[in-house]
Amino acid sequence: MASVQQEPQKMGGGSARTSSCPDVIDCLCADTQSITTAMADSIVDAVPPHHNIIEHQESVDMVVFICRVLHRASPEKHQHVALYLQDVMQDICMSSGTGAPVQRTVKRICGAVLSAVHEEGLQAKRDMYSVMSTPLHTAMQRVRSFSHHLTSMPPSDVVVLKQDLDVIMGICDALADANQLKPELQAHFRELYLDSELVHQLPHVVRDLAAAESKVGRACAAQLYASILSALLSVFALVEAENAFVHTSNMEDDRCAHLFGLVSQWHEDLSRTLFEDQPADTASPHDPVWVIRQVSLLVQLLALCAQTDDDIIPHVRKWCVLLSEGDGIKHFLPLYQAYAKALTTAAIRFSSQHRPALDALKRCLTAPSPLLSFQAKMLKKTSDAIYAPHDASELKTTVLSSCVRVLKAMAADKPDALSAFVSSINLSVSHPSVHMRDAIVYNSVELLARIAEETAAGDPTTVSLIIAMLYQRLGFPASIVDVSIVERLGGLAVISTTNIFDSVMDMMFQLYLKVAAPKYDPDADSQEQAQFEFIGENVISTSMSAMAGHPDCLQASTTFLEKMLVLFNRLAISVIGRGLAVAWAAQDVFTPLLPTIAAFTKATLAPLTFQQRAAVISQHVVDSFRAFWFHVTMLRLFDLTGDENEGAKKALRDIALYSPVLVDERAKHYLKAQLMSSVEYIEDKVDAKELSSLQSRLHKSLSWHSLHTPDVHRLEFATTLYALAVFEVESRRLCRRGGNFFETFHYIEDKGQHHESRLPAMRILLDVLFQQHVEYLASQRSGREKLKILEDTAIFLIIKFNHRVKIVKQMADQFLSLLTERFPHLLWSMRVIVEMLNFLQAIHETSMRPDAPIGQQVTVTISCPPYTHVMPSTQETRTEIVKDFVSHCSAILQQALSHSAVDALATIQQYISQLQRTATKKDHAGLQMALQAIAAYPSDMPSSFLSTFGPSLALQNHYSGQLQGVLLAASVTVHGSKGTARDIARADTTPMVDPVKSDEDSYARSTRLETPSVVVGLSSWAERVLGRLKYISARLFADKDDASQEQQDAWMEQLQEAMYQATAILVFRPPGWDPLSHRTSTLSATMIDVLVWAPVKLNSVPAMTTAVACWSWLVSSRPEMETRILCAMEAAWSWTIENRVGLFSSDHGHSQGREEVFEADMRADPAHEQPVGLWLSFLIERFTVIAPRSLSQSQLITSMVVAALRAAPSVCRQASFWESRWKLYRLALTILHMRTQLNDNVQVVLRSQLYSSVLDYFSVPPRWTTTSLAIKAMEAMLACYSCMQADRVRCKAMDQVLAEHMPRRLRRAGHSSDPRFSRRCDLCLLLLRHEIERFLAWYHTGATQTTPITGEEEVKKYAKPSPSPSERTWKEYIGLAWQTNPAIVIQIAHRYFGVECVQKETARRVKANPAAVSHIPEAIHYLITKQNVADNCHELHHVLSWSTVSPITALRFLREYPGHVIISQYCLKALSHFRPDVILFYIPQLVQALRYDDRGYIQQYMLRAAADSQLLAHQMIWNMATNMYTDEDGEHRDEQLGDILELLMGGIKANLHDGALRFYEREFSFFEQITGISGRIRDKELGPERKAACLKELAKVKLQPGCYLPSSPFGMITAIDYSSGTPMQSAAKAPYLARFKVAQCTLEEIVEIGSSEEEVDLSERDSKWLACIFKVGDDVRQDMLALQIIQLMKNIFAEVGLDVALFPYRVVATGPGSGVIECVENATSRDQLGRQTNMSLYDYFLKVYGDEDTREFQAARLNFIKSMAAYSLVGFLLQIKDRHNGNIMVNKQGHIIHIDFGFMFESSPGGNIGFEPDMKLTKEMVLIMGGSQAAEPFRWFVDMCIRCYLAVRPYHDQIVGLVALMLDTGLPCFRTDRILESLRNRFQPNKTDAEAAAFMRHRINSCYLNTRTELYDKLQNVQNAIAH
Repeated sequence: MASVQQEPQKMGGGSARTSSCPDVIDCLCADTQSITTAMADSIVDAVPPHHNIIEHQESVDMVVFICRVLHRASPEKHQHVALYLQDVMQDICMSSGTGAPVQRTVKRICGAVLSAVHEEGLQAKRDMYSVMSTPLHTAMQRVRSFSHHLTSMPPSDVVVLKQDLDVIMGICDALADANQLKPELQAHFRELYLDSELVHQLPHVVRDLAAAESKVGRACAAQLYASILSALLSVFALVEAENAFVHTSNMEDDRCAHLFGLVSQWHEDLSRTLFEDQPADTASPHDPVWVIRQVSLLVQLLALCAQTDDDIIPHVRKWCVLLSEGDGIKHFLPLYQAYAKALTTAAIRFSSQHRPALDALKRCLTAPSPLLSFQAKMLKKTSDAIYAPHDASELKTTVLSSCVRVLKAMAADKPDALSAFVSSINLSVSHPSVHMRDAIVYNSVELLARIAEETAAGDPTTVSLIIAMLYQRLGFPASIVDVSIVERLGGLAVISTTNIFDSVMDMMFQLYLKVAAPKYDPDADSQEQAQFEFIGENVISTSMSAMAGHPDCLQASTTFLEKMLVLFNRLAISVIGRGLAVAWAAQDVFTPLLPTIAAFTKATLAPLTFQQRAAVISQHVVDSFRAFWFHVTMLRLFDLTGDENEGAKKALRDIALYSPVLVDERAKHYLKAQLMSSVEYIEDKVDAKELSSLQSRLHKSLSWHSLHTPDVHRLEFATTLYALAVFEVESRRLCRRGGNFFETFHYIEDKGQHHESRLPAMRILLDVLFQQHVEYLASQRSGREKLKILEDTAIFLIIKFNHRVKIVKQMADQFLSLLTERFPHLLWSMRVIVEMLNFLQAIHETSMRPDAPIGQQVTVTISCPPYTHVMPSTQETRTEIVKDFVSHCSAILQQALSHSAVDALATIQQYISQLQRTATKKDHAGLQMALQAIAAYPSDMPSSFLSTFGPSLALQNHYSGQLQGVLLAASVTVHGSKGTARDIARADTTPMVDPVKSDEDSYARSTRLETPSVVVGLSSWAERVLGRLKYISARLFADKDDASQEQQDAWMEQLQEAMYQATAILVFRPPGWDPLSHRTSTLSATMIDVLVWAPVKLNSVPAMTTAVACWSWLVSSRPEMETRILCAMEAAWSWTIENRVGLFSSDHGHSQGREEVFEADMRADPAHEQPVGLWLSFLIERFTVIAPRSLSQSQLITSMVVAALRAAPSVCRQASFWESRWKLYRLALTILHMRTQLNDNVQVVLRSQLYSSVLDYFSVPPRWTTTSLAIKAMEAMLACYSCMQADRVRCKAMDQVLAEHMPRRLRRAGHSSDPRFSRRCDLCLLLLRHEIERFLAWYHTGATQTTPITGEEEVKKYAKPSPSPSERTWKEYIGLAWQTNPAIVIQIAHRYFGVECVQKETARRVKANPAAVSHIPEAIHYLITKQNVADNCHELHHVLSWSTVSPITALRFLREYPGHVIISQYCLKALSHFRPDVILFYIPQLVQALRYDDRGYIQQYMLRAAADSQLLAHQMIWNMATNMYTDEDGEHRDEQLGDILELLMGGIKANLHDGALRFYEREFSFFEQITGISGRIRDKELGPERKAACLKELAKVKLQPGCYLPSSPFGMITAIDYSSGTPMQSAAKAPYLARFKVAQCTLEEIVEIGSSEEEVDLSERDSKWLACIFKVGDDVRQDMLALQIIQLMKNIFAEVGLDVALFPYRVVATGPGSGVIECVENATSRDQLGRQTNMSLYDYFLKVYGDEDTREFQAARLNFIKSMAAYSLVGFLLQIKDRHNGNIMVNKQGHIIHIDFGFMFESSPGGNIGFEPDMKLTKEMVLIMGGSQAAEPFRWFVDMCIRCYLAVRPYHDQIVGLVALMLDTGLPCFRTDRILESLRNRFQPNKTDAEAAAFMRHRINSCYLNTRTELYDKLQNVQNAIAH
């Protein structure tokens, strides 16, 4: 019970665990605002382990995410997270990591903590502060303590010191990066800084480090130096950021001054080493790279530590000289960056340094300096290894930034400083070196642009001045700098005023025309061309694209867009005017403009909807767009190729997405006039050849996806150009995200298109476009956006069906059919159905009401998608439209029901429920349509949901009404009427039932309070329902093994009620119940968790059935909860995998091989439905619905499938899970089919896991099961087969993709393609088809009338025409299967036993790699072969490590390969593996195996086994005593075995000591007396004399305690029935019957009691009377063999679950010609029944059980058929003869039982002529089974016979082997050498199951009322007086 009561915590953890996945986190919350309290608590509960968190960045990601949402969690979670974070920081401080990972991790965590502290609602702020302050203080203290003993510091402490410094840096960096600290934090960290000794102890650290360098090593010392400086810099950066110590005169000590002096000295020492090639005074390492790094840090520290002007001035002067002149710097550019930063810091801190710093920074950019030298060299394109480009780029960026910062600080004191500085910059520099000049101007331009960007908001005048300066410099003179000027002008125009923007835009237009003119105009001005030679069209276009970000553009002004279109069209007119050939050659003139036009189009039109665009855009803009697209088409810009044109092609797609349609309904003139005005100047340039080319392009476009194309060659030029432009534009619009078909549909609505010459082309054009649009949508990732587009399109087309124009209606209907065919889920989409039915109601109201307006148009408006539909003015037309729409709606609903009845009915049910709750009128057209759709649903269609539709709807209404009663009682109704706030608050304070502490009393209280009239407050009601649900779940889980079925049913009924109540609360949550409050959100989340977890943990069908109903109700009513439900399901699914529950249970029920089927009595798999099957059905249905709608939900289901497929080897193999397993595969195939949410890599992984898992199903031997389970499994397999056939095409396509990316070495080796998917799919289809055909043969036996299963015709269709695989294909399949799992190959060989190449290839692979299959018992047959043994191949040594085969296989190997050492040793090992009770069964064969025991291995084993088991020793001795002689009288000793058995018996007896010896002597002495009676009464005359003698001799036998019956070693004899001695009917021999009372005991107890010296009281044991027949002078070994096989067949039937009856009684041979035979209980021979009743068997049944209509007769007849089927098969396979009525018995239940197997195989009465048929089917037997072959009971018999035959066929080798070991006994049934071949042929091993079924059916027909059966019975009646 505890596990279920604690489930809420686990449930939360499960959900949060799912949320820890980044994908799921992103799906749950795009921002933290969407996180509820319950979700935040769940996330907090899933904190990862804090140990070694540095090594697991995903754990750090989770910690950061927890901090993001912490303020949304409940208050009690705040303290918990603070303590957790403190532990994390402590572990980081104590960990062994150092360096960047530690610093980065600490910084990330501290940054997240600061972010959390800044949020309102966080209560544990002070605790969160300690997360940072405590480790910082600790680290500083440890640094101080370490500094005292550096010389003696061990290496481990050096690492700790380095780590402490890393922690300090990480925390300080995080604090410095924070925007601001809370006031309480500022004081806190100021105090912390002043109290620390880090600064004070720095001299000691440095001094001790220098002294300890020789000990700790130079490298370690260098690391510590760097860490100390970095830590100091981080501390001072924090101080600088917080302004806590800047310009403070009240310092408590001289620490900063002391530090400044120390840093200065250190800087001088290191600088001397760097600049003057002199060693430093300190013992620091001399590596230049290290020194540069330290000097860079020291320079920045100097700027931060200086306290006065006098401190900093000398350093500033030096830095200025070094920065501007570079004296003494040996190409160390990284130092420049440090100097620039230091100058900036010094200038900002000390105003006296403004001018020196600014001048130095300016000189660095505009005067000769190392930076300029580098730039000049780069302009020369010379290579210099000393300089690194990224260093120079970073330096220039730093100098520019520093210059602007200093200038802004300076301008704060002197306002005119800014303009003065700008004016001082000279852009007309002259220099002897052109490259140096360009570098100076380039930097000046960059500096001016940076100043303008920084000051644009506050000083627009300066911006105007800078733009003017740049414009004046452009082209005077021409240089590479012009490119930068153009780029900067575009950027500055964006931040300037509108007037400046307009002027810059005009300048850009003129500049573009001048630059582009030479490319198409040979007369262009050469002077202008030289002036702008460095400027290309791309540069201007890029600059203009940047201008699209101007605020005016964002306000949807079309002015600039129109200007761009005019520019393009103007250029196009000029170029086309010179001829089309010139225009096509000048395409590069236009391609640069396309990205600019795209940018302006997006900025202007993207924020508008298509309705707003149609209303806002002027006709002039539409005309400009139309002309633009005409020009693009004529210039062939749609046909651009090459990587250099990718930007232009993308721009065309962007423009097309937002372009208005090329028609305008507001235009008063017709389309033709519009076209002619647009293209008349083009048509003059087009000749017949070009027109034909255009028409061919159009024809090719239209024939791309259409079966019928119009004759476009008759179209005029304007129409052709227009259609081609429309196609190019709309195909790009519809294949882009955001593109919709609403705008495209305008083309068919336009009256200008309805001309008969243009209409066919436009119809087909739109058809092609829509198909492209549908394919594009199918390829997109699933999500709400995609679902909304699909639903909007479907609703739009449904409404367009009501258009007044017939052709528009037809096109809308056609497009809707295409859409729903590709996305069938739209048919049962809740939104589509609701909008459709609501629209029906709307037009019905406007058209059918008596007061409907007549003579005027009526407008019907819908909201989603926003659309206004205008109804015609006449009543007649309206009525006709409504009538047509009713028929249309009905057809859509019927189509939805035929596709997915479950989903469609659930949607209709929800719609009806909503209307009923809103008190809708009965004449509501939508409601009537929904009810009519349900009523018209075909009753003969296969839908289980239809039968539950009414009850489900009734249940929902019942619990909805119950909840409304609760709400009324609480004064909060569903319809929104509210009680007082005081009432609601008082209601919410009612205590809830604690689910963890629930007991009987609390449960009783909750049930008493559940009456709605007593409950006050919805929350209290919900809490009670939740508590009740938890308690019942816990009770059911705890008592599932102990409670009676009635108790469990009662609890289950209450659980189902509670689940419905909880669902009703979640569905009908009223407005007064705030879902965002902590209490209700937690309650809702917990309810969902329990609704998911309870049925999963209970793992029962009733609970899961109810859960699926509740889930369906919930997701259809509350779609927003579906993600939460699926998250809980994903966690529960993972729990089933981890805990091996349900489908993943560890109890597989069967071993992997078939070899152990005879180990003990088998039991059938549970023949009941598994809950996981219902769950998977729900997931399949949900996925088809959510896949197009929600990517996150699809990913959750996909993750469940991937996890399940990954756990394929642990999937339970019981037959009851077959259906579930194939449903899982079907779900995976559905995911792959709707593959839009999967990228290629995920598809590869999922498909690989899927087919590996499918093949894993075939890695175990094929098995049979009950018919009901077989049908369910077949249905799932057939559905899977259909999906797999569809996936086969996709597999081939994926193989081609993989082949293209295959490594070259594989391609050179001849691997042209990767067959792993297509071949694997083909192999799976082959094996699945074989499995389906097996089950179809099992199901369609041909005897009874069976209903075809959906999908089997498809299998037959694919199976018939396809020939069997070729030998090459088989080898490929086997190779693929071997790579996947060698066990699959072994099972393929078993399935295709008759295919020779399969057997050879399997044998070859097993021989080549025996170790791969050594764990599979059956595989040993492919290694131990006659050829391999004859060749003595070295691979045989693997046999010794092979998995254990069955005892019969081991003994058979001994017979077939006698004397082989390795095989003999393996067989001995195999026998030793089995328990004594298993070996007991095989003792006859074990004794016979001694004939082939050349090396004595079996003798050794038998001695050991007998020593281990006394019962086994007894049975061995009895059997060996029997087989010492070949005759019944014990006179002829077996020459081969006699001596061996005698010695072996002596050895066994010699090993018996003490109690074991006494037990043996007592048991054998007792039964010698019992058996000897038969010999002593033999000379007595048969009749009363022999009877009296038998009783007399039996009375002499004294019962000895501790004895058991040899035929029943499972109980001790406690009494003898001395009056039971009865001689049997035999004159020559004297068998007799006696009864014994036997107490039930285990084998171990029998040995213990038998070996004990004291008598054990067995009176309390369960006892029963057993009758046995004791024979002397009669060989019973043949009966033993027959009954062995019957027992094995019984085990097989039990394993399969076949409900047939066999009664294998036990027979034990105790000596030559003597034995004990167990009597069949409660049975009478047919002969005795005839003598006693003088009636036929049929009449006997009528007399005993009543008429055929009685239940008793039917039960007896069924028992008769079950036993008849099983014994008929036994008789056929073993060829049992002498089946007269004396050898056939009938028990009280009606079973028929065969006894006395003296004639079988090759022996038969009358000289072995085989007179009797294979089965005995007499007239009286047939009468009991219905009287004819057509009777249904007789067909049951045939069904059972065939299924029994199919069940035993796979085990024919074991049965044949069992017989083979007995061949040398000389039994009468073994007459020739063909016995084994005949026996094997009766199993038809080379036939398919269908062929074998037909073979058995033929055998039954041949035996039906066979004349020879009747003749033989008459003969027995005459000869032996046996009645018939």
